[in-house]
Amino acid sequence: MTFPMPRRRRDDHQPSLFGPDFDPPKPDRPDPAAVEPQPPDPAVQSLAARLPRGIYLGTSSWTFPGWDGLLYRGTPTQSKLARAGLSAYAAHPLLRTVGLDRAFYQPLSRDEYRRLADQTPPGFRFLVKAHQAITRPDADASGRTFGDTARLRESGAPNPLFLDPAYAADAVIGPAVSGLATRLGPIVFQFPPLDLRPRGPFDGPLALIDRLDAFLAKLPGRDDLAAVGGFIAVEFRNRQLFEGPAARAYASLLLTHGIAHGYAGHPALPLMAHQFHALAEHDAGPENGPGLCLRWLLHPTLGYEEARLRYQPFNRLIDEDPPARAEVAALARRVLAGGGDAWIIANNKAEGSAPLTLVRLAEALAD
Repeated sequence: MTFPMPRRRRDDHQPSLFGPDFDPPKPDRPDPAAVEPQPPDPAVQSLAARLPRGIYLGTSSWTFPGWDGLLYRGTPTQSKLARAGLSAYAAHPLLRTVGLDRAFYQPLSRDEYRRLADQTPPGFRFLVKAHQAITRPDADASGRTFGDTARLRESGAPNPLFLDPAYAADAVIGPAVSGLATRLGPIVFQFPPLDLRPRGPFDGPLALIDRLDAFLAKLPGRDDLAAVGGFIAVEFRNRQLFEGPAARAYASLLLTHGIAHGYAGHPALPLMAHQFHALAEHDAGPENGPGLCLRWLLHPTLGYEEARLRYQPFNRLIDEDPPARAEVAALARRVLAGGGDAWIIANNKAEGSAPLTLVRLAEALAD
């Protein structure tokens, strides 16, 4: 007859071979809160290495689950990407900037900016959109400024924060400079379509430019912004600013205040090449400013909602636009050749997938 071996019990007074404080090693486990970056294609890594250091390519946001397999692994949700996806986004070799569109809807604090900066590597820079209360002239009955701009205009309530330099400094420039520091790139003041009829609320485009001139002249914090390598850009949705005397006055404004025109690929505007020629005729091409700030936003044949439905989940190019790509590349080359920096933001709604748009653009620039 055999008997089971008795289980050996350790005497608490018996000294351990590894010492009393021995903590056996635990196998490494992935952090469940983290977002894993997709290992980049070696060809994309090689492409990124061939680009000039002055080029900053990025997208309007990093929170698209459809980029799983392009930028991310493991099918992260949109909420998880919003919380923890920026580090994975910034690990991609081509992506050295990102647009902070959320700052357009709600101002961010210094600490919020700092937490974002801490998730990115050295050399990464943010494009910040200024809070929309500064660039929308109308409000609703409750004082809110976001929504359908035509409906807000009909309300007849003026927005007291429109072109308010103190609010712009306190709510936008100050927190961005102190929170992002050398991670800060352009701050974009995006204006909605404005009523620029001669007898409209602005008395035409020249009067709007005069108001913008007064705003910029009184805007505090610009020296602090320049000290960290940031600059101001203004982006419009009105064709009138690129025609006749208005174009001349707008070019003069850019040069006088050392700010950039925010080039935008958008159906409400002339082609980006036309925007360039209208300003370059008066010596205000991007090479004569603080840098190129360009956002390639929307395919010229589509509206936002139509493009969203057509292109989601934004993981492939559907409507490639080689002419627009050539315009973007030409503007970037012009600035880079003069030793300046170029910030280029691509939106999913331009061709179907912003990361893949940027790969195509990087190929054009590297060639």
